[in-house]
Amino acid sequence: MNLQKNGTTNDYLLGNCEWNDGTRSDLVLEPKSGHSNLPPIILEIQHTGNLAFMKMAVNYRIQASNRYDIDPVILIICVESSIKTYISAIVMKKMHPT
Repeated sequence: MNLQKNGTTNDYLLGNCEWNDGTRSDLVLEPKSGHSNLPPIILEIQHTGNLAFMKMAVNYRIQASNRYDIDPVILIICVESSIKTYISAIVMKKMHPT
């Protein structure tokens, strides 16, 4: 896979998708060189982007930051609804707190 950033090409390898807490991302790309300043890339494909999914994505970000010592890029592809579902959940929670 070729990713263009500041004149770089072909700098990523398929990384380990399983995180230290036992959760798994759909796809993780990590820089070939451990000394690179390129961030890891996490790809998540989801049917519906809801609050639970967003919490999971935040967890993946934390796991990747701990593993690679750099903040990752997270690409989320929602096949169905995403932001509307997420905002609706937040609004409902504020209207009906538990």
